[in-house]
Amino acid sequence: MSLAAIVAACGFPDPDLDGAVTGGEGGATSPNDVTSSTNDASADAAADAPPPLVCDDADCDCDKDNQKKAGVCGGQDCYDRDPDAKEGQTIFITKKPPADFDGDWDCDKTVTKQYAGNTGACTTGLTKEICESIKGFIGQAPGCGAQAEFRACNWTGSSCVESKRMEFQGCK
Repeated sequence: MSLAAIVAACGFPDPDLDGAVTGGEGGATSPNDVTSSTNDASADAAADAPPPLVCDDADCDCDKDNQKKAGVCGGQDCYDRDPDAKEGQTIFITKKPPADFDGDWDCDKTVTKQYAGNTGACTTGLTKEICESIKGFIGQAPGCGAQAEFRACNWTGSSCVESKRMEFQGCK
């Protein structure tokens, strides 16, 4: 029996000693294939979000946010699998909600988006107050946790100046 056959029989991750790891759900992968989860502005917000907690139905505070889940526990926590979802949430959450949750992070039965879409342009002739009130997504407002092109108008000297950037949609 060859050395490669003995190594393969033992379940060694590299039976043919070529540097590739075989087996598992992903099949063969090269040691040079690297999957990275980054948190820069171009990354999807959901890539950094941990998976929802797996909870027992009897656990009345699975996410340990000190709020009981709604329903059988009599609480107001509308999504007890994530501590960001809780009654009275005051900040806009920019991570993409899990597939089984709509993004109502403050549990008021309404998804409130942080910014609107189709905002007006920063044009001449605007007052300082109107200029500085213009901020939002250039096209249609994206869903919770999604990223799109964003416009903000700033008063500089005596004119309204536009700045653009990519921004994540916050929800609560």
